[in-house]
Amino acid sequence: MVISPSSYGERRQLTVMFSDVVGSTELSAQLDPEDWHGIISKYHQMAASVVKRFDGHVSQYLGDGVLILFGYPKAHEKDAEQAVRAGLALIEEIKDLNESLQTQYGKRISVRVGIHTGEVMVRQEAGDSGNIFGETPNIAARVQSASEANTVCISAATQRLVAGFFIVEDLGPHILKGVRDPIQLYRVERFSGVRSRLHAASTTSLTPFVGREKERNLLMNRWRQVQKGRGQLVMITGEAGIGKSRLLQQFKEDLGVIPHTWIEGESSPYEQDTPFAPTLDLIENAFQWTSETPTETKVADLENSFSLVGVEPSQSVPLMASLLGFSLPPDKYPPILLSP
Repeated sequence: MVISPSSYGERRQLTVMFSDVVGSTELSAQLDPEDWHGIISKYHQMAASVVKRFDGHVSQYLGDGVLILFGYPKAHEKDAEQAVRAGLALIEEIKDLNESLQTQYGKRISVRVGIHTGEVMVRQEAGDSGNIFGETPNIAARVQSASEANTVCISAATQRLVAGFFIVEDLGPHILKGVRDPIQLYRVERFSGVRSRLHAASTTSLTPFVGREKERNLLMNRWRQVQKGRGQLVMITGEAGIGKSRLLQQFKEDLGVIPHTWIEGESSPYEQDTPFAPTLDLIENAFQWTSETPTETKVADLENSFSLVGVEPSQSVPLMASLLGFSLPPDKYPPILLSP
C-alpha cells in the first residue's frame, strides 16, 4: 500500500487568530433569529475583508467566532506582525460596523481577539481549505477568552516575534483552561511607529557589522558627490534577508556627526491600496504624529508649516487633511468641492 505524503500533512509554524462576539448568547436571545443571523453575517464579512487586507486566511467560521491563520497557505516574513495589525484593524472596523448595526437592528456588538504563534500540522483534503492539528489554535481560543471586550490579546510566543513594533501592556502569566503551563499574556495597545526590524531591536542587540566594504564605499562615494552639490540616487536590491536594511543602517552610522538631515519613509504590502502611502508616512513622521495625536494638533501643525513657507493655509490645509484622512472643523474650513 502506498501512502500519499498529503496523508501525513505538513508541519508549519503559524500565527493563529481567534475572534468572537462578546455576550453572543444573551444578545441572540434578545433578537429575532433572522436579525441575529444578519448581524453575524455582517461581522463575518467585515472580518474576512480585514483579514484579506493583511494576507490572512479565514480557516473556519465557528458560530459567532472566526478562526484565522497567518502563514498559511502562503508564508510571509511578517506573519505575526500582520496578524496583530489585523487584530487592531478589526477592533477599529467594529466601530464603523456598529453604526450600521445600530441603525438597522438597534444593537451593537463587541469582539475579543486572541493571537498565538506555534507549530501545527496542516493537512489539505480534496475540496477543503486545509485542516490544522495541534494545540496552537486551542491556545489562541483560550487567549481570546482571557481578553477584554474590544481588545487584542497575544501570547508571549507572538510577543517575541513582534516586540518593538507594538505598545503592549503586560498582563502577567495566566492559567488557561486545557493548557498545562501558565502563559504570559499581553494586551496590544497600538502600533509603536518603528520603521523596521532594525529600529525595533536595540542597537546593543545587533551583532558587529562585518564585510560589505565595497557597498559601504560606494555609498560614501555617492555621499561625497552630494556634498559637492551633485544629487545622487542609490537603489539597494537583493534577496530577502540578505542584509539590505542592515547595510542602510550601517551607512547611517557611518555618516556619524557629519551634518545632514535623514528623512526616512517606507511602504508596506498592507498599504498597497492606500494612495501616496510612503508620502503620508513621511509627513506623519516629520510632524511626529501618532495614532493618539488629536485633530486640533494636526490642524495647527499644518497651518504653521504652510504659513512658514508662504502658502495660504485656507487653501492648502483642507487638501492635505483630506489626503491624510482626518476631518476639519466645518466652521473654520468649508468642504472641498473637488473630485478625488
